[in-house]
Amino acid sequence: TNQTLGQWVRDMRLEAVREDLSAAGPQASIAEICFARGFGDLAHFTRLFKSRFGKAPGEYRKALQQD
Repeated sequence: TNQTLGQWVRDMRLEAVREDLSAAGPQASIAEICFARGFGDLAHFTRLFKSRFGKAPGEYRKALQQD
């Protein structure tokens, strides 16, 4: 896969957060979801999420609500 184990775990966590944002709606805060999925730093998580999915988590959630 050309990934280290750490990169793979990070990518799986990011994917899980993306699914949680889709399923949870506005009830759970982005920070709650982030920490529940094992990220310890909200700012770092936000940068990783934006890098992977092209939008910050809040932007991603808003786009889902508009659909």
